[in-house]
Amino acid sequence: MRQKILGGSWEPGARIPIKPELCRQFGASDGTIQTALDRLATEGFLRSRGRLGTFVCDHPPHLSRIGLVFETPEYSNIWAETLAGVARQFVGDESKQFKCYFDCSMADGMPSPGVRELEDDLVHGRLAGLVLTGSPLPLMGTEVLRRQGVARVCIGNSDLSTTRAIPTIEFASPDSLAMKLFRDKGRKRLGLFTTFQHSGAQTDLTLQCANKHGLATHRRWVHYLEPHSASVGRPIAELLMSLPACDRPDAIYVNDDHLINHVALGIADSGRRVPDELDLISHVNFPTHGCSAVPVTRLGIDNDALLRTAVELLDLQLQRRQVPPVTILRHVFESELTPVSVG
Repeated sequence: MRQKILGGSWEPGARIPIKPELCRQFGASDGTIQTALDRLATEGFLRSRGRLGTFVCDHPPHLSRIGLVFETPEYSNIWAETLAGVARQFVGDESKQFKCYFDCSMADGMPSPGVRELEDDLVHGRLAGLVLTGSPLPLMGTEVLRRQGVARVCIGNSDLSTTRAIPTIEFASPDSLAMKLFRDKGRKRLGLFTTFQHSGAQTDLTLQCANKHGLATHRRWVHYLEPHSASVGRPIAELLMSLPACDRPDAIYVNDDHLINHVALGIADSGRRVPDELDLISHVNFPTHGCSAVPVTRLGIDNDALLRTAVELLDLQLQRRQVPPVTILRHVFESELTPVSVG
């Protein structure tokens, strides 16, 4: 019965044969047929309408359910938590819904529980497509990448050779936008708070971008913190902003949202006034929640727009239409008062 739905013999919204006819077709008992009907109803393929009969759902999972796949545990970082929250409330298309899979990786050649659940859903046709967050390399050799006929999109991975040309959504660098905002406000000296996850090369590019926009930098103004010990950013920021005016930055860029509240608290502790004496810009994940100790201009990717773009790329694949190999999303920014879309 599942194959009849997946193959299109039983189309969405169609009434299926009555139980005696199903027993005859499949050579099965009434109890076996009822068990199958109940299972397919639980999985979202069928729905009963009482005396009217049993019908294929208007949006069965093989046409509507999208797997959002994370290598990390659910609460390991703000981005995964935020994106999953947006996915669970996704309203971009009534016919689409997301199911999140966390901790999807291979440990010592063995699939994690997340991978096993994902593979089971793929094998039984419960998914219309997959959105892979980050590199798919940890899933090589699994049904997640091996199974034919599955629409896939990868977020934030530029190496198409490792994804077997999976369409990819990449993010434009926020650095140019941040430095332009600083420059437009007349700032001259940049301080940077970042994480060890950003390689030296990435930090170098950020500082080069600052220099191109007329912002001076100094190694004493660049600080690396671990997200799990972000509270250290508070005393560091206070000390940094307690320096004489000529020795301290008048622009602070925080490029990880695990750090921003702690850095903002340190600036507040120093007594420096934002935006009178300096400006503070942070990279965050939208939708963002809460407020900081001092005014912050936040910039980042709108996660609702990200998921809408992923759905559009999956639909193109399902319709067998041409799909761009790379789609670039630009950042948006908001002040304390008014959100502004850029690009």
